[in-house]
Amino acid sequence: MAIKDYGLFKTSTIKGEKGTDWNIELYKKQYVTLTENGQFTTNLNHWDFDVNFSWISNGGIGGLEISGGGDINQDLGNDLVGTFFVRVVVSNYSSGLISIHLGGQVHPTGIQSNGVHEFQITAGIVGNLIKLDCTIGCDMVIDQISVSQYQGYNYS
Repeated sequence: MAIKDYGLFKTSTIKGEKGTDWNIELYKKQYVTLTENGQFTTNLNHWDFDVNFSWISNGGIGGLEISGGGDINQDLGNDLVGTFFVRVVVSNYSSGLISIHLGGQVHPTGIQSNGVHEFQITAGIVGNLIKLDCTIGCDMVIDQISVSQYQGYNYS
């Protein structure tokens, strides 16, 4: 996790006995991860998916293999309101376009390559699903899907 994932939570100054000041800064993680089993280490538990989606060992790290169209989704439990960050890691990409849906909103940029793909989505009270929809025949492996909500800590 990068330092950018943490926000300044509180500052304080401690007076030293020899006239020195010690400035203390406390940082707190700014995101709460909402997805369960987003790394697919041993299975696809907690996810609803179409027949063209299957679990593979992926060299021992697990993965979601897609061979065709359809979607995979997870109920995140509550209506999604606010700003969210969606991270999808793709490997073995050959073809297809994946669109990202969160709480009824669709991100305008899809996924069409290997790599780490990060999206910021502002969701309204429209639903509680994270959904990846393969709108064009897909052939790829998804290594990770995570959804995090920004907590907005910065009380400096």
